[in-house]
Amino acid sequence: AEREVEMLPMTGLKSDGTLENPPKQPCCGATNMIMCGFGCATCCCLRNFICRNMVFAPPSPPFYFFKDGDMYRIPLEIYDGGEEFKNEQFEKMDSKTTEMSIMKITTARSKEIAAVFIKHKAATATILFSHGNAADIGIMSYHFELMAENLKVNVFGYDYTGYGESSDLGKPSPADVFEDAEAAYRYVTTDLKIATEQIIFYGQSLGSGPSIYLAKKYPVLGVVIHSGLMSAVRVINPHVTRTPWYDIFPNVDNIKHAKSPVWVIHGEADEIIPVYHGIRLYKAAPVTIKPWFVPGGDHNDIELEFQSEYFLRL
Repeated sequence: AEREVEMLPMTGLKSDGTLENPPKQPCCGATNMIMCGFGCATCCCLRNFICRNMVFAPPSPPFYFFKDGDMYRIPLEIYDGGEEFKNEQFEKMDSKTTEMSIMKITTARSKEIAAVFIKHKAATATILFSHGNAADIGIMSYHFELMAENLKVNVFGYDYTGYGESSDLGKPSPADVFEDAEAAYRYVTTDLKIATEQIIFYGQSLGSGPSIYLAKKYPVLGVVIHSGLMSAVRVINPHVTRTPWYDIFPNVDNIKHAKSPVWVIHGEADEIIPVYHGIRLYKAAPVTIKPWFVPGGDHNDIELEFQSEYFLRL
């Protein structure tokens, strides 16, 4: 694995993994109050309520719906225009180059999650995609199609509990997210009968949490972490040196036990989850592929503004 990263000085990381030009230390009182409050809320069984309002942002209304075995999704021109939309405007998902199927999967917590499988006839690998906090498989299905067509792979995407056609719309929880990922993995390996050595875990933004969780447990072909976070608490305070017990996504700790090669993609201009999150995840992974820290890349535009290079590198 390549361990040398020429651009590390540009991205502000010393050789020992500490920040060369760390972000300004936040107000200790305010930061400690937030973290202490979250710890207390966890003890008081309010964790899911806090996370539902601070971490997750399921689209409301969803960008798709299932009907008679088909998926209907928001047209891109309406989504890109930021217009209000109604279900009557949705279009049936149909592809001439790939096969598409939808399903609902029951998790170990007795919830149902919605999923879509896009199959390419020449595929030799399958991407198991965990999306970000403000997306769902409806809007992501356009990207899934591009991945399948450009990379000649299958793509399996799923929604977390609380998202889209999954159970408990508008009520996601940390405990459900990990069981959702487990259920998706079981379906891909058991029902679709795809060999583990042909699977790639792909986690974007919040999806880095469930993807790294799976990577810690199962050896697969590889892992892609796209605009991932070190941990939920470190998004609030990057100066945290030890992950607190109540952190819902301890990614920087879990990735140390990844059983497969990890490839990190992160925009250097990302203001939502700054690039040092990606650097730390890269340095913590035991086996890596040379990362791609994208000059000028933001949190949500790498696959759009740098599309040709994105698919070439992927």
